[in-house]
Amino acid sequence: EHPKGVVWYESTAVGEALAHRGVPVYGAGSDVPQDTAHACAMSIRAQGTGLNLQAWSEALVIEPPTSSTTWEQLLGRLHRPGQTADEVTWYVWAHEAFEDIEFRVRQSTISDCEISGQQAKFLVAHHIR
Repeated sequence: EHPKGVVWYESTAVGEALAHRGVPVYGAGSDVPQDTAHACAMSIRAQGTGLNLQAWSEALVIEPPTSSTTWEQLLGRLHRPGQTADEVTWYVWAHEAFEDIEFRVRQSTISDCEISGQQAKFLVAHHIR
């Protein structure tokens, strides 16, 4: 339904389940076609850094990371110079444990910003519940 959407996952089992259902999956060793957005899934560990994915404008995180650094890298894959969409939308599968994860990530991100003096995407994003 979302032609420019990417599903971010962390565990191998989830990646395999998505692939089994016909979703193009980019895990370890996969080359992501960075210039053509298409509905797909990407491994947070394998594809969460170093990619310019500004062709995508929507993302769903189904296994939320607990690291503020990982979140900053993940958000920065789509929200970066060259993004042509008016806004980038991120959805998070907010299961019960996510509130605790979000709190810990927020606290860690605040600490990181105090040390680095830089602004973080996680803190300036519009969070809707």
